[in-house]
Amino acid sequence: MAKHKPAVSMSQQDPIQRPSYPVIRNSGIGSVNASIKAPFVKTTSSVQPRDPVVKGKSSTLVTKEDLGRATWTFLHTLAAQYPDNPIRQQKKDVKELVQILSRMYPCSECANHFKEVLRSNPVQSGSHAEFSQWLCHVHNVVNRSIGKPISCMKRSWRNSSRINS
Repeated sequence: MAKHKPAVSMSQQDPIQRPSYPVIRNSGIGSVNASIKAPFVKTTSSVQPRDPVVKGKSSTLVTKEDLGRATWTFLHTLAAQYPDNPIRQQKKDVKELVQILSRMYPCSECANHFKEVLRSNPVQSGSHAEFSQWLCHVHNVVNRSIGKPISCMKRSWRNSSRINS
């Protein structure tokens, strides 16, 4: 017969060990710190993580700019591999991915802005060309709003269709 553990209250249990994924903290209403916690990028800014970093892990920081650059690289790489004639499920998946990103993005200020952009520019997922053009347009809308140059069409991912595995 197996022994049963006695009931333990939540306060008596060991804290949950969470991986040190990038986390951004709001410093007040409508305000977002410029850095997020992550184990792989160095910056000069600092921010306190929402959750403690797992013991033994690095506590370097990722800026909003680094996160944005990585996100756009991911999205453009996805677009470069998006099929010319996607099936219904692929169209649905890419639309859902973008919508989920707008809800779960680690920077709430950025997520809220992206939601506004998506309301005016719904995801176009009918083909590789359509999704790629839509993504470049949306990227340029975001760049314009944050005062960055509009250069999406010149990027190398525009002409790459596949990634080496």
